[in-house]
Amino acid sequence: MAFKKLKPVKVNVRSVELVIAVCVVVISLASLFVAFYQGRVMQKTLEANVWPALQVTTGNYNAERDQVEITFEMSNGGMGPAEVKSAVILYRGTLYDLNNAGNLGRLIVDCCAPGDSPQAKLENWRALNQGHLRLTTEGVVRRIFAPSETITIVNFSVPKPETYFSEDFRDEARFQDALTLWNTLNEERWNMSFSACYCSVFDQCWQADLTQAERQRVRHCPSSEPR
Repeated sequence: MAFKKLKPVKVNVRSVELVIAVCVVVISLASLFVAFYQGRVMQKTLEANVWPALQVTTGNYNAERDQVEITFEMSNGGMGPAEVKSAVILYRGTLYDLNNAGNLGRLIVDCCAPGDSPQAKLENWRALNQGHLRLTTEGVVRRIFAPSETITIVNFSVPKPETYFSEDFRDEARFQDALTLWNTLNEERWNMSFSACYCSVFDQCWQADLTQAERQRVRHCPSSEPR
Protein backbone atom coordinates (compact mmCIF):
# COMPACT_ATOMS: atom_id res chain seq x y z
CA MET A 1 0.00 0.00 0.00
CA ALA A 2 1.46 3.32 -1.04
CA PHE A 3 1.34 6.37 1.28
CA LYS A 4 0.90 9.86 -0.06
CA LYS A 5 3.76 12.07 0.84
CA LEU A 6 2.64 15.13 2.87
CA LYS A 7 3.97 18.48 1.96
CA PRO A 8 5.62 20.41 4.76
CA VAL A 9 3.56 23.32 6.16
CA LYS A 10 5.27 26.64 6.13
CA VAL A 11 4.79 28.65 9.32
CA ASN A 12 5.05 32.42 9.23
CA VAL A 13 7.22 33.03 12.28
CA ARG A 14 6.59 36.77 12.24
CA SER A 15 2.83 36.26 12.41
CA VAL A 16 3.19 33.95 15.41
CA GLU A 17 5.43 36.45 17.18
CA LEU A 18 2.91 39.22 16.47
CA VAL A 19 0.04 37.17 17.92
CA ILE A 20 2.08 36.39 21.03
CA ALA A 21 3.01 40.06 21.43
CA VAL A 22 -0.64 41.12 21.12
CA CYS A 23 -1.65 38.55 23.73
CA VAL A 24 1.04 39.79 26.09
CA VAL A 25 -0.16 43.39 25.66
CA VAL A 26 -3.80 42.40 26.25
CA ILE A 27 -2.89 40.43 29.37
CA SER A 28 -0.76 43.32 30.64
CA LEU A 29 -3.56 45.84 30.06
CA ALA A 30 -6.05 43.54 31.80
CA SER A 31 -3.70 43.17 34.77
CA LEU A 32 -3.19 46.91 34.88
CA PHE A 33 -6.95 47.52 34.83
CA VAL A 34 -7.51 44.97 37.60
CA ALA A 35 -4.75 46.56 39.72
CA PHE A 36 -6.17 50.05 39.11
CA TYR A 37 -9.70 48.91 39.96
CA GLN A 38 -8.54 47.17 43.13
CA GLY A 39 -6.62 50.29 44.09
CA ARG A 40 -9.72 52.43 43.61
CA VAL A 41 -11.82 50.02 45.66
CA MET A 42 -9.25 50.02 48.46
CA GLN A 43 -9.06 53.83 48.37
CA LYS A 44 -12.85 54.12 48.58
CA THR A 45 -12.90 51.59 51.41
CA LEU A 46 -10.24 53.51 53.33
CA GLU A 47 -12.07 56.79 52.78
CA ALA A 48 -15.35 55.26 53.96
CA ASN A 49 -13.61 53.90 57.06
CA VAL A 50 -12.37 57.35 58.09
CA TRP A 51 -15.40 59.46 57.19
CA PRO A 52 -16.05 62.08 59.87
CA ALA A 53 -19.60 63.25 60.65
CA LEU A 54 -19.94 66.35 62.84
CA GLN A 55 -23.17 67.42 64.48
CA VAL A 56 -24.33 69.93 67.10
CA THR A 57 -26.88 69.16 69.80
CA THR A 58 -28.36 71.32 72.54
CA GLY A 59 -29.99 70.59 75.87
CA ASN A 60 -30.87 72.20 79.20
CA TYR A 61 -30.28 69.38 81.68
CA ASN A 62 -27.18 67.37 82.57
CA ALA A 63 -28.36 63.97 83.80
CA GLU A 64 -24.87 62.87 84.90
CA ARG A 65 -24.49 65.83 87.26
CA ASP A 66 -28.21 66.32 87.91
CA GLN A 67 -27.66 69.94 86.92
CA VAL A 68 -29.94 72.34 85.07
CA GLU A 69 -27.69 73.91 82.45
CA ILE A 70 -27.89 74.99 78.83
CA THR A 71 -25.37 73.27 76.60
CA PHE A 72 -24.37 73.32 72.95
CA GLU A 73 -22.18 70.35 72.10
CA MET A 74 -20.31 69.52 68.90
CA SER A 75 -19.50 65.84 68.42
CA ASN A 76 -17.96 63.61 65.80
CA GLY A 77 -20.21 60.63 65.14
CA GLY A 78 -18.10 59.39 62.23
CA MET A 79 -15.35 56.80 62.00
CA GLY A 80 -12.43 59.15 61.36
CA PRO A 81 -11.04 62.46 62.62
CA ALA A 82 -12.44 65.78 61.40
CA GLU A 83 -10.57 69.06 61.12
CA VAL A 84 -12.90 72.05 61.43
CA LYS A 85 -11.83 74.68 58.91
CA SER A 86 -14.61 77.22 59.52
CA ALA A 87 -17.87 77.50 61.44
CA VAL A 88 -20.75 79.97 61.74
CA ILE A 89 -23.99 80.36 63.68
CA LEU A 90 -27.06 81.77 61.97
CA TYR A 91 -29.40 83.56 64.36
CA ARG A 92 -32.46 85.44 63.11
CA GLY A 93 -30.83 86.40 59.83
CA THR A 94 -27.41 87.33 61.25
CA LEU A 95 -24.27 85.24 60.79
CA TYR A 96 -21.78 84.95 63.65
CA ASP A 97 -18.42 83.78 62.37
CA LEU A 98 -16.83 81.46 64.92
CA ASN A 99 -13.40 81.94 63.35
CA ASN A 100 -13.39 84.89 65.75
CA ALA A 101 -13.82 83.50 69.26
CA GLY A 102 -15.36 86.75 70.51
CA ASN A 103 -18.36 86.38 68.20
CA LEU A 104 -19.84 83.64 70.37
CA GLY A 105 -20.07 86.08 73.28
CA ARG A 106 -21.48 88.73 70.93
CA LEU A 107 -24.21 86.31 69.89
CA ILE A 108 -25.21 85.73 73.51
CA VAL A 109 -25.31 89.49 74.12
CA ASP A 110 -27.39 90.18 71.00
CA CYS A 111 -29.89 87.42 71.57
CA CYS A 112 -30.31 87.22 75.27
CA ALA A 113 -28.76 89.94 77.45
CA PRO A 114 -31.34 92.10 79.26
CA GLY A 115 -31.60 95.68 78.04
CA ASP A 116 -33.61 97.95 75.75
CA SER A 117 -30.70 98.91 73.48
CA PRO A 118 -27.48 97.31 72.22
CA GLN A 119 -25.46 99.51 74.58
CA ALA A 120 -27.62 98.54 77.57
CA LYS A 121 -27.32 94.87 76.64
CA LEU A 122 -23.54 95.15 76.46
CA GLU A 123 -23.28 96.94 79.80
CA ASN A 124 -25.51 94.41 81.52
CA TRP A 125 -23.51 91.58 79.98
CA ARG A 126 -20.24 93.03 81.25
CA ALA A 127 -21.70 93.47 84.72
CA LEU A 128 -23.01 89.91 84.77
CA ASN A 129 -19.69 88.53 83.50
CA GLN A 130 -17.87 90.16 86.40
CA GLY A 131 -20.18 88.53 88.91
CA HIS A 132 -21.27 84.97 89.60
CA LEU A 133 -22.34 84.01 86.10
CA ARG A 134 -21.45 80.37 85.44
CA LEU A 135 -21.13 80.50 81.66
CA THR A 136 -18.25 79.05 79.66
CA THR A 137 -17.56 78.92 75.92
CA GLU A 138 -15.13 76.87 73.84
CA GLY A 139 -13.72 77.49 70.36
CA VAL A 140 -13.95 74.82 67.66
CA VAL A 141 -12.38 76.32 64.52
CA ARG A 142 -8.98 74.90 63.48
CA ARG A 143 -9.61 72.04 65.89
CA ILE A 144 -9.39 68.31 65.16
CA PHE A 145 -12.19 66.10 66.49
CA ALA A 146 -11.31 62.47 67.10
CA PRO A 147 -14.00 59.84 66.42
CA SER A 148 -16.67 59.93 69.17
CA GLU A 149 -15.15 63.10 70.66
CA THR A 150 -17.55 65.70 72.04
CA ILE A 151 -16.72 69.31 72.92
CA THR A 152 -19.06 71.59 74.84
CA ILE A 153 -19.23 74.88 72.94
CA VAL A 154 -21.46 76.63 75.48
CA ASN A 155 -22.25 75.65 79.06
CA PHE A 156 -24.50 77.91 81.11
CA SER A 157 -25.68 76.74 84.53
CA VAL A 158 -28.99 78.13 85.74
CA PRO A 159 -28.40 80.99 88.24
CA LYS A 160 -29.00 79.92 91.82
CA PRO A 161 -30.37 82.25 94.50
CA GLU A 162 -27.76 81.22 97.07
CA THR A 163 -25.05 82.61 94.77
CA TYR A 164 -26.56 86.11 94.89
CA PHE A 165 -28.01 86.13 98.39
CA SER A 166 -26.13 85.59 101.64
CA GLU A 167 -25.87 87.02 105.12
CA ASP A 168 -23.37 89.59 103.86
CA PHE A 169 -25.07 90.85 100.71
CA ARG A 170 -28.17 90.70 98.53
CA ASP A 171 -28.04 91.36 94.79
CA GLU A 172 -31.63 91.05 93.64
CA ALA A 173 -31.16 93.03 90.39
CA ARG A 174 -28.11 91.05 89.31
CA PHE A 175 -29.86 87.77 90.06
CA GLN A 176 -32.91 88.73 88.00
CA ASP A 177 -30.72 89.83 85.09
CA ALA A 178 -28.81 86.53 85.19
CA LEU A 179 -32.07 84.59 85.29
CA THR A 180 -33.44 86.61 82.37
CA LEU A 181 -30.29 85.86 80.38
CA TRP A 182 -30.58 82.13 81.07
CA ASN A 183 -34.31 81.90 80.31
CA THR A 184 -33.95 83.91 77.10
CA LEU A 185 -31.09 81.75 75.85
CA ASN A 186 -33.11 78.65 76.74
CA GLU A 187 -35.87 79.87 74.42
CA GLU A 188 -33.74 81.39 71.67
CA ARG A 189 -31.36 78.42 71.27
CA TRP A 190 -33.94 76.80 68.99
CA ASN A 191 -33.54 79.75 66.59
CA MET A 192 -29.80 79.13 66.22
CA SER A 193 -28.37 76.92 63.50
CA PHE A 194 -24.75 75.83 63.27
CA SER A 195 -22.90 75.17 60.04
CA ALA A 196 -19.28 74.25 59.44
CA CYS A 197 -16.82 73.18 56.80
CA TYR A 198 -14.57 70.30 57.83
CA CYS A 199 -12.19 67.83 56.20
CA SER A 200 -11.03 64.25 56.67
CA VAL A 201 -7.46 62.96 56.75
CA PHE A 202 -7.74 62.39 52.97
CA ASP A 203 -8.61 66.07 52.44
CA GLN A 204 -12.20 65.26 51.59
CA CYS A 205 -14.24 68.24 52.71
CA TRP A 206 -17.89 68.84 53.51
CA GLN A 207 -20.04 71.91 54.06
CA ALA A 208 -22.56 70.85 56.67
CA ASP A 209 -25.62 72.03 58.54
CA LEU A 210 -24.63 70.62 61.91
CA THR A 211 -28.01 71.24 63.50
CA GLN A 212 -29.87 69.18 60.89
CA ALA A 213 -26.96 66.75 60.33
CA GLU A 214 -27.01 67.46 56.57
CA ARG A 215 -23.89 67.91 54.46
CA GLN A 216 -22.55 68.06 50.92
CA ARG A 217 -19.11 67.52 49.43
CA VAL A 218 -17.04 70.56 48.50
CA ARG A 219 -13.64 70.81 46.83
CA HIS A 220 -12.14 72.79 49.69
CA CYS A 221 -13.17 74.84 52.71
CA PRO A 222 -13.02 78.65 52.89
CA SER A 223 -10.27 80.42 54.75
CA SER A 224 -10.30 80.05 58.52
CA GLU A 225 -8.56 83.35 59.20
CA PRO A 226 -10.16 85.24 62.14
CA ARG A 227 -12.56 87.95 61.02
